[in-house]
Amino acid sequence: MRKIKMTPYMIIALSFFTVIILGTILLKLPITLKEHGSLSWIDAFFTSTSLITITGLTPVLDLGSSFTIFGKVVIACMIQIGGLSVLTLTVYIMTLIGSKIGFNNRAILKESLNQNSLQGLVKLVKRIIMISFIIEFIGFIINLFIFIPTMDNTYHAIGVSAFHAISAFNNAGLEILGFNNHFLNYHNNLLFNINTGVLSILGGLGVIVIYEVMKKRSWKKLSIQTKITLKMTLGLLIMGTVLFKLIEQNQMTFLEVSFLSINTRTAGFLTVDLTKVKSLSIAIIIPLMFIGAGPMSTGGGIKVTTLYVMLKSLFSFGRGSQTLTHKRLITDETKIKAFVLIQSAMILIGISTFLLLAFEETNIQTALFESVSAFSNTGMTLNFTHKIGLGSKTILILMMYIGRIGPLTILHLIYSKKASNSNLVYIDEKIVIG
Repeated sequence: MRKIKMTPYMIIALSFFTVIILGTILLKLPITLKEHGSLSWIDAFFTSTSLITITGLTPVLDLGSSFTIFGKVVIACMIQIGGLSVLTLTVYIMTLIGSKIGFNNRAILKESLNQNSLQGLVKLVKRIIMISFIIEFIGFIINLFIFIPTMDNTYHAIGVSAFHAISAFNNAGLEILGFNNHFLNYHNNLLFNINTGVLSILGGLGVIVIYEVMKKRSWKKLSIQTKITLKMTLGLLIMGTVLFKLIEQNQMTFLEVSFLSINTRTAGFLTVDLTKVKSLSIAIIIPLMFIGAGPMSTGGGIKVTTLYVMLKSLFSFGRGSQTLTHKRLITDETKIKAFVLIQSAMILIGISTFLLLAFEETNIQTALFESVSAFSNTGMTLNFTHKIGLGSKTILILMMYIGRIGPLTILHLIYSKKASNSNLVYIDEKIVIG
């Protein structure tokens, strides 16, 4: 019997799927759900996928009243595993128990973290874990000053503070406050908006960017990738805030539009009811979700650097010049990857939107919104997820999973054995297009 050779892409995909299955089983345990709570296998699988892919979509209307304390701890742990990634945590645990990280494990980790070199990967993992926990702890402490004064039970407020710090930094966008005390009630709470917003932004930037900024403390010394990530993040945040304010005007405060602008590309938290905002605002949210956060972050989407490369390529093509950034040439390979990623994402979203329209009685804007939200791991919804059938749930599960591991990983899985002619040189052929 021939042994199957596991590529790094296979292991990345399989590791996420394995943890999703384990999470599904945990969510179905009697100790996880409250007495009145019930969760079908498909809903447990959907929720587990959402947690591990840090999306935040769930058919469960109220996590706070449906799950026990144990269940909420399980959910928080699953968010943490999904945010840091299974492989990163595995390597970190191996270093704690003194296991040696071999070449194969380093190669897998390299692909998982989108790094160009095998050097320094173990140190990088330790750094990611340490900085992530420090940021979450600071967020937790600040949350105590928000939730303890507004809740009757101090112990419950402590648990809520910890849960939401984890959920915000890992861009999961899930809350356990319940129907009567959800985030909409905190829309004018300045400390809540700042703390949750900053945690979401930091998670969307990624620990590697955060560490580089802390270490180098000079714009000139930062890597080009970090500069692009920071500039695009700030630019999109400002653009979203301005557009939402112009569209909604007096219907939303500056605090509400800025919080919405942050979360459309990151966690998906809401302090406004999306079913009551104008259609034009929804039309702005969709591309912002599609773009997403920075690479190597807890956020999803095609990533801000992908958009940057695509825009640079378009402008340079129009001028008939080389594609340059910060006095450096963007390689053809990078441009092709950006193009393939964007096109494959659009095709997947198009198929998903079509299927949702086929399965559900809904309009095209809602179907497109939910498809983009699932793929980008943003988790925003127009009150759609909790009332869909098996077919639609299956579609969104696939979209969340593909969005988290990446369309390029899926393409590598499909075509990895079909690249036997990659070293051959062929004669060029010009085909008329356009």
